Amino acid sequence: MKKILMFVLCAALCLTTLFTLFASAATTPELWLSDFKSSLSNDFLNINWKANEGQPGNADITIDKSVTYATDATLKWAWNLGLQGWSQLNYVPDNDGYIYTGVQFWAKSDTPVQVEVTLVVDWVTNLKCKIDVDTTGKVYTINWRDSQKSKPAEPDVDFAKKHTWYMIMGCDLNSFYDNDPAVTGTMWVDQVRLFSGSEPTNLKGTVMNPIEQAKPVVSTTPSKPADSSTPAQGNQGTQSTPDTTQNESTGQEQSSPNESGNESDVSTASTATPAAPGNSNQPVIILLIVFIVVVIVAAGAVIFLLLKKGTKSPAAMPDEIDTQDENEDSNQ
Repeated sequence: MKKILMFVLCAALCLTTLFTLFASAATTPELWLSDFKSSLSNDFLNINWKANEGQPGNADITIDKSVTYATDATLKWAWNLGLQGWSQLNYVPDNDGYIYTGVQFWAKSDTPVQVEVTLVVDWVTNLKCKIDVDTTGKVYTINWRDSQKSKPAEPDVDFAKKHTWYMIMGCDLNSFYDNDPAVTGTMWVDQVRLFSGSEPTNLKGTVMNPIEQAKPVVSTTPSKPADSSTPAQGNQGTQSTPDTTQNESTGQEQSSPNESGNESDVSTASTATPAAPGNSNQPVIILLIVFIVVVIVAAGAVIFLLLKKGTKSPAAMPDEIDTQDENEDSNQ
């Protein structure tokens, strides 16, 4: 009985372990940030995707129907470095949320340029890396664990917690090859998604055919950027007078996200506030729970039957004793 019981328990444990490993590797949590379509108005686009203008004309962020990748339009970032020597495209989420562990997007430009991508977390940590963008559209992958901090003393980022964060794509007069800066230029962006996992960083980019984009997660009610998107230092910026901090590595300025009074529309909004990284694993988790319950019930049933079978032996003992007495009498 003990051998059978141990076999059942070991089998249940092995099956549960294998199922757990399969469930953890089955899906990579992700969130599509943007779906740049021609139906998206620039007003709604600029709620979350906006320029840190500094001086008006530094950057212009619009929907461009003339350059396409996955759908019928892309985001267009037109820069002018002749005003202040730098330009930036910012993504500012509506509220505090999960960062996930990396970002992936498609990009191309009208001239070869090195773009610095920065993740600003809780106003104190700046994770940076540089991607090489040119006239051939490529997909770039950035795992934030592979990026560098602006300063070693900056706090580490706990990706399992919610944070105040925003993302910057920037270039300046030092971002061009052969010291020949393009004072004016354009970069297009599409298929932006956050991911959680161990996807490797690819700063050179990979040429890929357009893929069918999953529907972005959008709010079911109209919303506007919350107060958490405004500077935490007590200086409430506006669109016309953004707060800036100097970037020591490039000399360009970084913006603090500004409060916007525009409201988004579910039918046209292109962005979403990141949800918990594990949300896309919910079906697998439910199956795992059901499987564990079934295994426990099955193991319990086997143990119950074995114990029930074992209780029948004492009931047979009086008959055996009577038989032994009769044998002794006959022998006498």
